[in-house]
Amino acid sequence: MKDMLEKLLVFLRERNIAAKLVCLVLAVVLWAYISSTKMGELKYRIRVDFKNVPHALVVTSPQNPYITVMVSGTKDLLKDVRPEKIKAFVNLDRSSVGEDQKFTVELNRTELPDNLNVSTATHRIGVTIEKRLFRRVRVVPRVTGEVQDGFIAGSPHAVPDMVTVSGADSVVSKLDFVPTKQVSIDRINRTVNREAALDSGENGSVVLDVPRVVVTVPLYAGKDVVKIEKKVRLRDAGGKYRASLNEDGVVLYLRRLNADAEADPDDFEVTIDPEVHAVADQLERGDEQSVDKLCVVNVLQKARHDRVRLMLVVPDMIWVKVTRKN
Repeated sequence: MKDMLEKLLVFLRERNIAAKLVCLVLAVVLWAYISSTKMGELKYRIRVDFKNVPHALVVTSPQNPYITVMVSGTKDLLKDVRPEKIKAFVNLDRSSVGEDQKFTVELNRTELPDNLNVSTATHRIGVTIEKRLFRRVRVVPRVTGEVQDGFIAGSPHAVPDMVTVSGADSVVSKLDFVPTKQVSIDRINRTVNREAALDSGENGSVVLDVPRVVVTVPLYAGKDVVKIEKKVRLRDAGGKYRASLNEDGVVLYLRRLNADAEADPDDFEVTIDPEVHAVADQLERGDEQSVDKLCVVNVLQKARHDRVRLMLVVPDMIWVKVTRKN
């Protein structure tokens, strides 16, 4: 054993293996050090959030702004960087109504080492701010499909039928109703109550106090029913306004009280009151020359009360265009 150890020591001395091993270890350490201190840069597209917006105001432009953020430092530190650790925001606590106002973009770096540099070339952005308007508007149910044969579908109604919308003055002041998402009534054979989401507009441009409503679609048996069509008479808007109908016909469904009972269109008077006073302020203060308004159809049965009884009018509301005269 002693002879073998002496031979191994002689072998290492003759070939200088120890020195070579030391050099190899030093080379590896030096390479690791250089690699860890090598500089690099990452770029991220970060969304800018608007903070502390006064409740009476709303940002209308830009919608969902983004900026480019650069993160620079050693590559060893950059490997752990994630874009969600960087926040960009604009503080609007002292903002007011106005177009293209310049505000400073601030960066918040969370959980990032101090020796990483975070910067952006976009130091200020233009922001348009409007007054927030609140308004009560009607809910208009939208249905699709055909009911089962032998039944008649009445006009759908929503509960609640009015909701409060809020948003930019320029948007909400022109909003006369909020539609529901489509509700299917295909092949139904009884009155249905179905929950439906409200449509808040493109990109959620308004805020609704009620996100969903219940849509009721009444269904009536078609037996012993008389169906007549009737033109709608629009009452005069009067003064400096005129009104016109988008459609001027309705269908009256009448229940026979006698087996052979019939009815005549002249037995009924169908009218719409445009109620101009409800939109007069909107026309006077706005740039629009006209406003579309959903109005109730009023039906008066003048004769044959002992033969038929009004059961249903479809549609029971019609759009009326109210125009300001030049």
